[in-house]
Amino acid sequence: MRKVGLLILALVMALGVLGVSYAAWAKTINIWGTVNTGDTAAEFSSSSVWQGQFNNMVMVSTAPETDTKWLDVTVDNAYPGTLVTNVPFAIHNIGTVPIHVTDVVLVDNPGNVLESFSSVAPADLSISTGAYSGNGYISFKINSDPTKIDPLTTYHFTVGVNFTVSPGD
Repeated sequence: MRKVGLLILALVMALGVLGVSYAAWAKTINIWGTVNTGDTAAEFSSSSVWQGQFNNMVMVSTAPETDTKWLDVTVDNAYPGTLVTNVPFAIHNIGTVPIHVTDVVLVDNPGNVLESFSSVAPADLSISTGAYSGNGYISFKINSDPTKIDPLTTYHFTVGVNFTVSPGD
């Protein structure tokens, strides 16, 4: 039995020496990866400058503000019930990754100046980096209730264009 124990001990030691020898000759090299993410950013393009007339009286104009994150829509000579349709806007992707327009929504409507609001923007509008979108459109109706709209008064409303990073391939 003692011989078997010595044999097992000798085998274990031999395997240990073999493992140490193998470890001395085996090496590992590593691959280091770096991921730099981009950003999403958009602005209203200068092609959003537009002027239209409704009912031969109401003038509507659009122009990006100095801070092109805002599009100024001005309605002159409005009256209760004025319907303004298909006011265009265009978006420019100034980020480093493609963006995807998800929706165009009425964000702020103080005093309920707008009775209704709708938008037409391609549901799956994706814009490549540095590219312009096709036009989107907004339509709205000034409140029909004359008790809610005062003459010679300025009203404001805010519309948001929401977007995310465009899904990758």
